[in-house]
Amino acid sequence: MSVDHSELMDFLKKLDRKLHDRYVLAAAGGTALTLHGLKDSTRDMDFVVDSGNVGVLRTLCDKLCDMRIDLFGSGMVFLEQYAF
Repeated sequence: MSVDHSELMDFLKKLDRKLHDRYVLAAAGGTALTLHGLKDSTRDMDFVVDSGNVGVLRTLCDKLCDMRIDLFGSGMVFLEQYAF
């Protein structure tokens, strides 16, 4: 399952309408590339949560979407290692 640009924007709009506190999210990886139109779709959504409660956001994301969503706290460094 993958998410294209319009589906990603629809999800973000739904999320924005449900949030009651201020959150600052930064899209990362394929999510950022999809938002910028540089990639057709992404298989998961990756966000760095710079401001806001990650736990509350996680619960809300799980209710709004059945897609895999990775949330990283502010300042977290993340990587993926591929076997060659």
